Amino acid sequence: MIKRVLIVAAALVAFTAAPAFAQTPPTGPGYGPPPGAPSLTCSASVASTGVTITCTGSGFGHSLTITIDFHSQAVTVGTVTSDATGAFTAPVTVPNVAPGAHTITATDSAGNTASFAITVPASATGSTSTGGGLAFTGAEIGMMTGGAALLLALGGLIILASRKRANA
Repeated sequence: MIKRVLIVAAALVAFTAAPAFAQTPPTGPGYGPPPGAPSLTCSASVASTGVTITCTGSGFGHSLTITIDFHSQAVTVGTVTSDATGAFTAPVTVPNVAPGAHTITATDSAGNTASFAITVPASATGSTSTGGGLAFTGAEIGMMTGGAALLLALGGLIILASRKRANA
C-alpha cells in the first residue's frame, strides 16, 4: 500500500513540477537568433515619453540605411547606417505616445527587420528602467503551495497506512 502511495506521489510531483522548467527560456551558446539574423536590443525596456535610450542592432546588411520606427503608432524616430559587419548603435527618443506596450523596429534598406519590446508607463515623464517591466517583489508560490499540499496529503496517507498496519 505504501509503495503505491509513494509511486503516485512521485508521479504527481514529477508532472506538476515539469511546467516550472518549461517556463525558463534557454540561454547560452547556441541559443538566440541564428547567425546573421538581425537582432535589436535597447538600453531600457521601460521608458517614458521624451527619454532617450540607446538601441544596438546586429545582423543587418552591411553599410545599409537602417530606419528605426516606434510602433503601435508608427512613428519614425531615426535613421542610421550600419557598419561593415551590419551592426549599428543609435539614440532613440521615446515619442509622445499613449502609455502601454510598444515595439521599436529597425529595418534596413534590404528589408531585414528586428524588433524590441518597450513599455511606456503612465507615470511621470523622464523615467527609465532597465528591467523587464514591473519589479519582481515576491516569489512564485503556486508550485510551492501545490508541493506543500501534495506532501501534506502524502504524510496523511502514510500515517493512515501505519495505523492500519498497527491495528491489524
